[in-house]
Amino acid sequence: MLPYQLLDIESGKTFRPDEVSYLSPEGESLTELGGVLRGTLELQYDWELGRALVTASSFRELEPVGFSTRRYQQLMPLESPQSSLPPMKTGGTALVVGERLAERFGFGKLYFKDEGRNPSGSYKDRASELVVARAVESGIDTIVAASTGNAASALAVQSASVGIRAVVFVPETAPQGKLCQMLACGATVVRIRGSYDTCLGISLAASRRFGWLNRNTGFNPYTTDGKRTGSFEISEQTDWNPPDVVVVSVGDGNILSGIEKGFRDFKSLGLIQKLPRLIAVQAEGANAVVRAFESGVSIPEVLRPSSSHAESIVVDAPQSGVMALRAIRNSNGSALSVSEDSIRAAHIQLAADAGLFTEPSSAAGWAGALLARERQIISPTDSVCVVLTGTGLKDTASALRWAALPEPVEPDLDAIASELKLD
Repeated sequence: MLPYQLLDIESGKTFRPDEVSYLSPEGESLTELGGVLRGTLELQYDWELGRALVTASSFRELEPVGFSTRRYQQLMPLESPQSSLPPMKTGGTALVVGERLAERFGFGKLYFKDEGRNPSGSYKDRASELVVARAVESGIDTIVAASTGNAASALAVQSASVGIRAVVFVPETAPQGKLCQMLACGATVVRIRGSYDTCLGISLAASRRFGWLNRNTGFNPYTTDGKRTGSFEISEQTDWNPPDVVVVSVGDGNILSGIEKGFRDFKSLGLIQKLPRLIAVQAEGANAVVRAFESGVSIPEVLRPSSSHAESIVVDAPQSGVMALRAIRNSNGSALSVSEDSIRAAHIQLAADAGLFTEPSSAAGWAGALLARERQIISPTDSVCVVLTGTGLKDTASALRWAALPEPVEPDLDAIASELKLD
């Protein structure tokens, strides 16, 4: 494990890992109940030592069949990654070339990072994997999280594989597919009458009262480091020449922050030479980060109540909002709001024209890429990667709402011909 320290991204103060667990003391005192977290911490490694240990050739020598987050264990904050990482393949997800859509909409080169192929079906496995591994190393038996569904499912799956108890607080509106997954994996599921932000407050209080390890993004700094592995993979999958633009749908902002940190860390190691521009995409009804970006402020205002069919990115107070805004600006990126109609159209288009069945929050990323191309934020020569954060199987209700289930017909070829209008 490379030596590291924890940086308060607002104050610039640094701490040893044994000095702080979640937020900086100063930031925690500034955080208001129901507001955006302050004092978010970022892991900073000794990259001089890292450059001596990690090279592009060292990754090329690894067995391709073992393509997963374990490729990057030297860059993880773990003492014994081989024994502490959960026993399943996380990461190593496909980078799909979208030739037809690129030609149709005028993209230079178009990729989709399909995170629905992770163990629980979403990008959130990357963060949960690292948090669970740290719990194993620390002898912790219970992890708690608040979630609209994906983070809870990821925690349930990863925890079940090592015998750690997962306690998750979810809004009562959480999609049934996600509820089924976390319940089947043995998580203690508490449905709360309220929003994700309500669940977050309860989970923070529960972790303090009962001594449980808290997995929440933004609050637990190690979640960001888990999510940076997606950038590591994109860099390798594009032969160390990452795309010009990476588009990410945003709720709390932690995936975006992790992706930016991953590219920045790889550049610090000398493995890549450029940093992609990041485009953050939010639903019009849940766009606190976009509003803050457009206003030029560094701390998003709480937007209450937020709403969208893209439930995974519906957040009133983005907990990694400060870090996400910094990531967008550091990358010379942009932030865009997309309509519900455009999310619906993007959802259908990804499935029908590229075979990529995603949940609505993932489709929001593609809707944002199309809007960025229309506004010439993305040029015709740019290479672009859209991160598809979760599978459509997590929210089949939305898919059926947008693509009506056909009525049954008689098992007769004449009836079928009539139904398909073949006569």
